[in-house]
Formats: sequence, C-alpha cells, structure tokens
Amino acid sequence: MKISCLAMLVAAVAMTTQVDAAVRFVAVSSVGGATYSVSGWADGNKGRVDVTQSSGLAIKTGDVLLTRDGSQTIDRLEPVKGTYVRWDPTSLCRFVGGFGGGFGGAPHLGKAAPANPPQPTVEVLVDEEAGFFAGYPSRHVRFRITYASPAGYRHRRSGSEQPGASSESPEDRAENPVVRDEELWLAPDLKDAGLGVWLRTGATPTGAAALDALIAPLLPPMAGHPLKRVLSVTTSSMGRETESRATTEVTEIEVKEAPDGIFALPQGATEMRLKAPPKGGDGEGSEALQKALEPKQQAPATGPKPTASPKP
Repeated sequence: MKISCLAMLVAAVAMTTQVDAAVRFVAVSSVGGATYSVSGWADGNKGRVDVTQSSGLAIKTGDVLLTRDGSQTIDRLEPVKGTYVRWDPTSLCRFVGGFGGGFGGAPHLGKAAPANPPQPTVEVLVDEEAGFFAGYPSRHVRFRITYASPAGYRHRRSGSEQPGASSESPEDRAENPVVRDEELWLAPDLKDAGLGVWLRTGATPTGAAALDALIAPLLPPMAGHPLKRVLSVTTSSMGRETESRATTEVTEIEVKEAPDGIFALPQGATEMRLKAPPKGGDGEGSEALQKALEPKQQAPATGPKPTASPKP
C-alpha cells in the first residue's frame, strides 16, 4: 500500500512538472538575402521570440515578438524604444514582403489583391512518417499550390488602364501561374499554440485573405508545429521565371521551466498604430514600412518592469 501511494505521488509530481514546463527553441531563417536567428519560448497559448540576429529592416536585432492568444495576434516589441506594434500574422506579410520565418509572405501579390481570386489547385507530393527530427517524432509533408496571376497582382500598364486593372489578359494569366512549393517537417507532439509566433502550422500565407481561404480546405491535415520549413515561390511573366526562397529550421529545442513574466509586455510600453503603407512601396526594407507607424493615444501597457532577454 505504501509503495502504491508513493507511486501515485511520484506520478502526480511528474504530471505537475509537465504542465508547468514550457518549450524553448532556437531557430534560423533565411528569406532571399535576409537572415534571422531567434530564440523562443511557448507555454500553451503564450509565446515569445527574441530576435538575436537580423539582417532585415522590418524585424530587427533585439526585437521581441509576444503572443498571449495562441498567435492570433503578435506584439512586436522594441525594448530600447519601449514601444510595440500589434500585428495580425496573416496580414503581416503586406509589410514584410517575402518574410518566411513565422509569418510568410508573397511580394508577387502587389498592393491590392482582388476579393475574388481565381481557384487554386493543391497537389500533395509527399506525406510520410520521417523518423526523429531534433528529438521529436516527425512527419514530412510536401505540397504544391498553383494559381493564375489574378488582376491587380501585376504591374499596371502606364497611362492606358483604370486603377486596379492588369496589363495581362485572362489567357496571359493562365499561362503565367504562381507556383508555391512548400515542404514541412512537422512534430505532432508540439501542440503549444504559442509556437506559432515563429513556427507557424500549415501553408505560408499568400498575403491575400480570399486566396488563403480557398487554399486552406485543399491542404493535407497538418498536426503540431514545423521543425523545418522550405518554401519556394516561382512566378512567370512574359516568358521569364523568378524564384524566391525562404527557409526556417529549429536547431535546438527542449522542455524547461520558463522565467517569470517572460510572456508579458513590460510595464510602461506604449502601443504604436500600424497603418496601411502609403503608395510607393511596401514590404521588407521600404521606407513605407517606417512611415506606417505613428503614436497611438492610449494608456501604456501594465505589466512587469522590463527585464533583460533570457539567455538561450
């Protein structure tokens, strides 16, 4: 009887430890010529990513990304300035064109994607068990998304068309498809939604909500979060093809107790308003991104006093 009670006590302690533990990871991402190194934490719906190195402009070295609602919204905090911007991950790619770390993006979509895009197709090329990846049982999935270049996605013919019109005919658009090849190594056991700050589940968003809604039901089931992602986007125009690539890979991952207050905004942080980029450019590195921020009149955030970012 004593042994049985002792075993029950040990099991209870183990369960409590497991519930209180968080996931800590280190990952590297590349998007075109930009590279990112991050360290992150996730505990249920809460998540945090510290950008330890960035060669991009929209997300910079020292920035912190926070979520408390399962990555439905993400706060980009600039600790040095004491300010933060609240981002919707799916619309973020309008400001960070081509970013493929946590959020994804598609610079070929342009500024004004139509509300009714053409029907996409999805081919599942690989769907198989892949053994262990970074210590986790993984599943390897590869799929190809193809859709015609819709009106408004391409450059307009100067002086001869109404705003929003395309210089391509329907026949041209059918012959100039956008092809997105995406490959993921998923860990079904990684279920903390806060990981979606950087390790987003599912296909990388195109940047057009209506198009993403058509793609979603055509994708294979994907459980857990990706430990590795490779995205290749090929666009064609007038016989020329252009390929853009983005990769993310987890290099370290472990389960451990998270420091207190790590998922909260620092006390006194001020929210900035994120507006649509003005005409003349949007995306990674553009001046329009910087102009899209202006002070938002509201009370500063309440929370713990700012602390140094935890060491990996």
